[in-house]
This record gives sequence, C-alpha cells and structure tokens, in this order.
Amino acid sequence: MAHSAQEYRIEKENWAEKVTTVIDNVLQSDPRFTTIAKGRFGLDAPRSLSEIGQEFGVSRERVRQLQASLLDELLAAGNDSDATLNYVIRKVQTDLGTIVPLSDEDVRSIVLPAGSCLHADVILQLSGPYLRKSGVLTTLGRGLSHADLIGVFDSHGVADRHALNERLKDLGVVEDYRAEVVLQSALFASVKGVIVSAGRSVTDRACTILALRGEPMCPEEILDQIEGTYSHRSLTNRLLEDLRFIRTDINQFGLATWSVEEYSGITQEIRERIERSGGSISVDDLVIDLTRSFAVKESSIRAYVRTPEFVLEKGLVRLRLSTELVEVNSNFSSSRGAYVQDQLVVWHMPIDADTLRGSGRNFPNGLACRMGIYPGTESSFESVYGICVVTWRIDSITGASISSMRSVVSSLKGFLSDEDLKKGAIRIRFDLENRQCQYELIFNKFSTDSPTDLVRNLTGLVIQEGLSSRELLCVVAAAIDVPSSNTMQMLRTRGDVHVASALVSNNYATEGVAAAAEQLAVLLEGLD
Repeated sequence: MAHSAQEYRIEKENWAEKVTTVIDNVLQSDPRFTTIAKGRFGLDAPRSLSEIGQEFGVSRERVRQLQASLLDELLAAGNDSDATLNYVIRKVQTDLGTIVPLSDEDVRSIVLPAGSCLHADVILQLSGPYLRKSGVLTTLGRGLSHADLIGVFDSHGVADRHALNERLKDLGVVEDYRAEVVLQSALFASVKGVIVSAGRSVTDRACTILALRGEPMCPEEILDQIEGTYSHRSLTNRLLEDLRFIRTDINQFGLATWSVEEYSGITQEIRERIERSGGSISVDDLVIDLTRSFAVKESSIRAYVRTPEFVLEKGLVRLRLSTELVEVNSNFSSSRGAYVQDQLVVWHMPIDADTLRGSGRNFPNGLACRMGIYPGTESSFESVYGICVVTWRIDSITGASISSMRSVVSSLKGFLSDEDLKKGAIRIRFDLENRQCQYELIFNKFSTDSPTDLVRNLTGLVIQEGLSSRELLCVVAAAIDVPSSNTMQMLRTRGDVHVASALVSNNYATEGVAAAAEQLAVLLEGLD
C-alpha cells in the first residue's frame, strides 16, 4: 500500500514507455524468456510446452518451470518504486472486465496504445490471463454457458433485459461491452428486436417465436424465423409430439397455455360434435361448424364422414355401432403388382421419395381383405428386418396401409443410389399360414430363356416346371382373380405390362386365341 498514492498519479502518456521498459528488463534477464513469452502468452494459437522444449533441448517440465519463473519476475517487477506495471494490470482488469468482445488488435491497442503486440500480450497474461474462447477474450476460462443464464429467460425463452444485465454484471462484464457480448454469443438470438435464447432445440425456439407473436402460426412461418435446415414435415412432427404446443387448426399451432380451442383432427372433431348433438348431426351443420372453427376444407369433412367409423343416413352422420358390419370391396384384380396364391400373397410396392423417407404407404384394400384385414383391424408379419404391420384404421379415408419400408430398403440397396432405387420395387411375399413375410428388391430385368422362370421372377408366384402355355396363363389368371380370357387386358390395365409382354412374347396366350378363332369359324359355317 506504500505505493498506492503514487501508483494512481501516473500520467497516462507515460504508460507505454514505462511498462515496456519494465517488461523488456525482465525478458532480457534470460535469453529464453522472450521465446516463452511469445509462444505461451500470445493471443494467437500458443505453442505447447513440448514444442518449446524441443527448441531449447529441454523437457516440457523445464519449460513450465521457466514460464513460472518469468511470471514471478514480471509480478515482482510490478512492485518497483512507481508500481507502473501493477497500475496498468489493475486498469486493464477494470477496463476490460471478464469478457471482451473485441478483436486482438483492438484489445492490444486498449491495453498498450503505443506498445508492441508482445508487450500487450504479456500484460493480458498478467491481468487475467485473457484467453480466446467461443470468439471472445475472457478470464473465465470459457465462454458464456446456459448455466450462467439461469433465471434470465422465461419459460418461453424470452430474456428479461434487467435480469440479463444484472447477470452479466455479476459475471464481471463491463457495461460498455454487455450489448456486444450478447450480440456475439451463440446463446442469444434476436426476434423482432427481442432477445431470446438460442442454441436450443427447434421446438424451444418455436415456443419462443409463438410467445412473441401471441397468435397461432403455421410451420412455414415459424421456420422463416428459425436458423437451420429444418423441413416442414420434421417441424410439424416435433410440434405434435411436444405438450407445450396445440394444434389450433389443420395448418396452425399455438401454445398450450393459450385459451384457444385445440384442433384434434377432423375425425375427433366430428366425433365430439356427434356426441354433443345427442348421437347424430346434420352433415351440412357439421361442415358449417368445422369450417368456421378451423381452417378445414368442406371436401375433407365430407370425405371423413364417409369413412368406416361413421354411418350416413338421410343427411345425418352418426358413429358406427360395433355390431354394424362395414361393407368393403375385396376385389384386388386391378391393383398393380398384387397376386394371391393359396396362403401366399405377393405385392410389389413401387419405391419413391416417400418410401425412402420412411413414410407408411397405402396398401391395396382388396389385398388386405384377402389377408383377413378389415377396417379397424391390423395384422403383423415377422421378417428378418423386423415386424411388418398392415393396418386398416377405421377412420382412414384411403383404407389399408403398410408400415415403413425404410429399414428394408436400406438393408437391400447395397451401393445403389436413391435415383436407381426409384426405378425398382420391393416385392413382399406374405405367408399367411406362418405369419411371416420376405422382401426382395426387383427391377423387372431378368435374364432367362425359360418362360416359366420369367413369369415366376416377374410375379413372385410359385410355379411348377413343365406347364403348358394354357396352364401358365391360368396360374396368372387365378393369381389376379380374373378369367383367363381377361388376363392380358387386366395386366396391361393395372400396369403390369412386363408380365403381359412376357406372356405374349412366349405365345402363352396363343392357344386361347386359336380356340376363339376355331369357334368363330364354326359359327361362320353355320351361317352359310
């Protein structure tokens, strides 16, 4: 304390010259000190102890000892007669604080306006040390963390400016730098001029954006204010899974804390209004109510009241009783790639973007019926890739569906690209007796001279050898549940042109044509 009064009377213009002299005197006392100071105290990427030790021909421990000795001598020099160095150290600590959102060049000019980088870096080492972490210079040994900001943000991630200012003050951030620290930190973001918490999950940020907006928003609007590459589908799924959000209509979301009616889906809304009306409601009234309450199309409402869950009677809709049967069309003949042979069901599922993304797919309703699956039921089949489930939800507009094939495609694709995969299909062979299924990736390109093998490969059916053309045609006809005479037309109509072409090219249908020609000749003779 003997130097206290004199210490704070030092003229500002004398700092650089006096401090530089003090530091130079210490550095020149050992030829190794300058190398250590440059390598270990610099704001740039420091050199390791081992690296400097190799240069000196000594161990890393010896370099550590020399570094400690250098620091001791510098601190001792700060206690000289006029305490210039100690004064500068204290002033740097006061002016810069614990977090400095400035460039190295700017910091050095503040620390030692007329000095060299080396001398400024030595002062920063003695004052902190100041190290660059997360883009800022800091004496905390780290950048700001979420733990530092507990109590600053409300439940929606919006910052209380007063609380934030006090927290930064408690951390030792000087007032002049607080705004810049917030601006540079990855922990904060600005939405409409409001400071919010950043670097959290996409749903956390969506919660903040909705809280600031104060009214429902669609996923596209939320994504416009969120940095990152998120898809509409991904965000929508996350919002639906998070209890902090509610769906306010078919396209928009709000916060669960708001006093707004939750949209639970068209089917659920229809159920609730039927129950409120005593068991049935006019379809026209239902349309008016739902279109006014939610952004739901009239066509969607009228489509959903026709699902198996409901019964339409004279303009009224009611819930179907458990004892009431659902009439469904079990015909699958027109379904592309669908075949049934005793206890074997074969379906060829085209591969498209939805398949690769992992979405469930519609399944032919007629084929589902042949598998014993009806509205309100499902059936599971075991495979080497897990369980395959075919479901027919009672509230589904489209009917039956099959579980995701993403893992199956990933296992079968090998080195094929997604574009190559989209040229093929997944053949699924359901064994109804053993409740098992098998998968195969096919591209309708087979090299074989055997007509039987070609049809077998294209359809996945069990076909014995030695069948005549007529018999082979009958096998395919039975598998698609049509008369033999209609087989070729049905195959082409439903899109199985490869199978039809195989039959034609190998003259499988010629016997039927010849027989028809013979019958026509007999008729003509009769006319004569």
